[in-house]
Amino acid sequence: MLTGTLPRDLSGLTKLHQLDLRWNQIEGTIPPGIKRLSNLWHLNLSTNKFNGIIPELPASLTKQNYKNGPFCSLAGNYFVDIRSGEERGCKINGQRS
Repeated sequence: MLTGTLPRDLSGLTKLHQLDLRWNQIEGTIPPGIKRLSNLWHLNLSTNKFNGIIPELPASLTKQNYKNGPFCSLAGNYFVDIRSGEERGCKINGQRS
């Protein structure tokens, strides 16, 4: 199980396609640099202890040019503003408030 926070600057991971950190104890906010992960098509940060506002997410999470489509789940966290996630089609249901 992973604990702690995500690094503040994720922008150097430009070739990253999948980020799946579900079912951990990661806390704090999702770093704003996540929007620069332009090749990311699978994001699963569900069931952690993230909080605050969901930052702008990569546009690649809404593109439909992948065999199974993009995937994004942020469910089971403590976000106070979910608009950005909803705009990217993220699954946020089951969110803890």
